[in-house]
Amino acid sequence: MPASLQELFSQYLRENTDSARLAAYRAVCSHIEDIRNGRQQLTPEFVKLAWTAKDFGPSNVNNGVLGDAEFERCREELTGLTEKIIADPSPAMLDRALTRFSALKEHGLIQWRPVTITNRLLAACAPSVYTCAVYSDFYIALYRLLRSAYNVAIKPGNWAVMDSSMRSVLVARHGLNAADPYQLNVFLGTLAKQTCMERKGRQGKTPRTEQDTEDEERPEDRSPAGTPLSVPFPPALNTIFYGPPGTGKTREVLHILREHFTDHQERETEAQRLERLVHPVVWRDVICAALHELGDSATVPRLRGHPLVDAKYRCTDGNLTHARLWSNLQTHSPTDSRTVHLDLARKRPPVLFDKLNDGASTWTLLPGWEDEAPGALELIDRFRQEPPASGHEEKRYACVTFHQSYSYEEFVEGIRPVFADEDAEEDAEYALRDGLFKRMCAQAREHPDRTYALLIDEINRGNISKIFGELISLVEDSKREGAPDAMTVRLPCSGEDFSVPGNLYLLGTMNTADRSLALMDTALRRRFSFERVDPDPSVLEGMFIEGISLERLLRVLNERIEVLYDKEHAIGHAYFLGLRGLGDLAEVFSKKIIPLLEEYFFDDWEKIRLVLGDNQKTQGMDELCLLVEEDCGVRLFGEEAGGTLPPRRSLNRDALLNARAYIAIYDPAEAGQ
Repeated sequence: MPASLQELFSQYLRENTDSARLAAYRAVCSHIEDIRNGRQQLTPEFVKLAWTAKDFGPSNVNNGVLGDAEFERCREELTGLTEKIIADPSPAMLDRALTRFSALKEHGLIQWRPVTITNRLLAACAPSVYTCAVYSDFYIALYRLLRSAYNVAIKPGNWAVMDSSMRSVLVARHGLNAADPYQLNVFLGTLAKQTCMERKGRQGKTPRTEQDTEDEERPEDRSPAGTPLSVPFPPALNTIFYGPPGTGKTREVLHILREHFTDHQERETEAQRLERLVHPVVWRDVICAALHELGDSATVPRLRGHPLVDAKYRCTDGNLTHARLWSNLQTHSPTDSRTVHLDLARKRPPVLFDKLNDGASTWTLLPGWEDEAPGALELIDRFRQEPPASGHEEKRYACVTFHQSYSYEEFVEGIRPVFADEDAEEDAEYALRDGLFKRMCAQAREHPDRTYALLIDEINRGNISKIFGELISLVEDSKREGAPDAMTVRLPCSGEDFSVPGNLYLLGTMNTADRSLALMDTALRRRFSFERVDPDPSVLEGMFIEGISLERLLRVLNERIEVLYDKEHAIGHAYFLGLRGLGDLAEVFSKKIIPLLEEYFFDDWEKIRLVLGDNQKTQGMDELCLLVEEDCGVRLFGEEAGGTLPPRRSLNRDALLNARAYIAIYDPAEAGQ
């Protein structure tokens, strides 16, 4: 590594002469400047280029750009956003743009937030401010290199804050002020990529680049520091991720599920389209729509075969045949009907159906049903006109959280109440219903060439013997379908022969501070592999709040907790992610970390003081102690009784908002200066 960045830049110029890329980069930036100054108009073609082109101005990306369908759905929004970014390519504008993209994603208009190409557009709007290091993996690696090798301090914040502060420091203090801004930006982008590749190569990881990442910018896949999370494939069919609170166990498993158990389909099937349409619609409206499609009258078997009704049954748990249909048809019939003989107490509005006296049990829609069931009219319109969705995501996993009341009936199968309609409060029917685990086994069995997964969050909180019952043996690798010692049991409710397919992964999470592994059901322990997830202070590397190193702060807190208690009760790095300032840090300490320490040490305030380092804050540093003592015994109880009472301790609110108080936790000498 050259001794100075100026030498490194000179070496780059001697070895790289990509004039075509530089010319294209300059052309895009010049075009944007003309738009800003009114010399050219912002055209629809240019807007589409900015958000969908793989190669645009400062950088080229293969994936991570918006697809044509996504762009068309958001064309008007993206045009307005492009105008705003060109007019004000600032860090605040970047935050507003990404917030808007989050809303578009929540509404299903886009699949992920296009962070990299948003950074890229800002970089193209201000080449004298931002570099070409727009991809998060790359610029984080670059910032670490510059900090460690050349002592370059980077201001924390979003990409625009960090990148502009880095560039300004390099220009002002590292001899790069005379460089061509475009060459300098491309150089830093190239250096970022090379550094990332080398770093991951040393770690034995397969480097990911813009060219081979499909969904690089899901915001939940990254910490606020931009550090990508590892997403390992589960090493065993049955795996429990365990560790202290706040270490991201559930999030880690969700990443695995998104990475390995999710299919991204270009277009949904007709069956999937129908299920999507009817899922939010109540049963009576689905029946109205189907009857109308059948000419306003039909028998129950014919009605049951209609695609809308059939799709609604597929969305409904349970093994019911015509029960749902009969129940809804009878319930919403006139009280004076001569053909529907149902207890009047069970009939209720809206009145929609009646049975004809034709000997064939034909049901018909009553006049005025359109006013009583507006949801049916909307469903009919969507059924006739709405095409299958593009960019459909199919999940091959499900999630459940165990608790003490969770039962075998919910997990495997059991007799449970089924209401006649989703909005009903009475008239429950009872039917044998499959539980989540049995349904997931059925899906996996139907598609043996694909893998499925069930996430059991807080697995240690449930009564394992009660929930799994006789199936606890079936989940073993050697007892799965197709294994040498494959095992089958007869379910007590349905009487079915049941086994667990070999392509269904069971992934669990458990908090070691909540319940020790030693207390877990022994049968469960023997059948699961365990993956430990520890606090990772390196995730906080380079994150500072008013001079407080969050990485050093977490590392020292956990070292002390491990000595005074054990490592199972460490503090997870997630507590420190997303903090925007000293106020946020104070809130985390006062409402989460210190109460957690009180629980760990059973209000042993001396040990809590040791963890917080208050004992090392010498004279003259009392204002930096997070806990304060008040000798109020004499005042409250008099000299004789009060002199032997321990002091009363409370939080020092002023210290919580003093950055030096946190620095003193890991470096009292630095805080005292």
